[in-house]
Amino acid sequence: MRVGTIAVLKTHEGLHICLVSSSRNPRRFTLPKGCLKRGEKMLDAALRELEEEAGVQGRILSKLDPIFIKDKESAQENCLYFFVEVTSISEDWDESHFRKRIWVDLKRAEKTRLTNKAKRALKQLKRNKLNASLPKISKLDISND
Repeated sequence: MRVGTIAVLKTHEGLHICLVSSSRNPRRFTLPKGCLKRGEKMLDAALRELEEEAGVQGRILSKLDPIFIKDKESAQENCLYFFVEVTSISEDWDESHFRKRIWVDLKRAEKTRLTNKAKRALKQLKRNKLNASLPKISKLDISND
């Protein structure tokens, strides 16, 4: 099982989510995710993966239920995505030399080249009406790298 994040950032333009280029196919984007390390808690692993893959720090939005995406081929590839409020963004991060980070609103995300798992997670996210269910989160300034 994998864990991932849907990192949400509020800007003057509205809500944006963080996507990173896929390590398997750098022309496609995905939500930050990865495997748990031995003895690691799911929430800690999700935040670690977000920082490693995207250079983003945040806090888990515990009032929102995570999104579970089942992999059709392998149970090890199932992923539980936790909602995260972004608190800071690093300019340089562990995987910045081979991953690109972008910020997109949900409408623009549909037009972005996404991995299949990211497409399914974002489709479920839209069904859950993200904008209506998010608590008030603070604004941060961003620029797409």
